[in-house]
Amino acid sequence: MYIPDEIRKCVVFIGYRLPDGEMKFSGTGFFASRRVAEVGAWTHVVTASHVIRGISALDNFDGKILLRINLADGGAETVEVDAARWLFHPEEP
Repeated sequence: MYIPDEIRKCVVFIGYRLPDGEMKFSGTGFFASRRVAEVGAWTHVVTASHVIRGISALDNFDGKILLRINLADGGAETVEVDAARWLFHPEEP
């Protein structure tokens, strides 16, 4: 599958929130999109499975994966995603 350079350069930092509210980041990922005529496009974040599995196995894990996205204006935005929404490759660990 061909992934354009401008997409591959869009790195997202993947992490979690400690019980005291501090954010910790333990991996990176990238965005991949696929055009779907009915909805425009599906966009996914791709990372190694050990990143999500490792965060999910932490004590006091609140069920939320944090995505820190750098913005074009130099700022950043953090988005929470339910860990249950992550999908894993059916054949590769």
